[in-house]
Amino acid sequence: MKTLRLTKKDFKKSDYYWSDYIGKEDLSDFDGNLEIESNLGWCKFNSLKVKGYILAEAGSGIEAGWGIKAGEELKRAGELKRARELKLARELKRAGELKRAGN
Repeated sequence: MKTLRLTKKDFKKSDYYWSDYIGKEDLSDFDGNLEIESNLGWCKFNSLKVKGYILAEAGSGIEAGWGIKAGEELKRAGELKRARELKLARELKRAGELKRAGN
């Protein structure tokens, strides 16, 4: 399975606390794994659906207003916030904090 590694060049700092994804790859239905390098802070995606795993290294996080879906597993060393739902086909691996606001 293909693995896409996102780095600082794939994000643009917003006027708020997060950085917006500006990469060329469409991540709304990505057939592969997604890795986000460390120390990027909060990373915002308009739509994020990954058939493999999602890995956010220490100092990087993903926040979802609706939901995050991963076909395999969601691995994280930093923080993960969710407002509605988190769907995983297998497992969530975590080393930091998991915050939830929804059901």
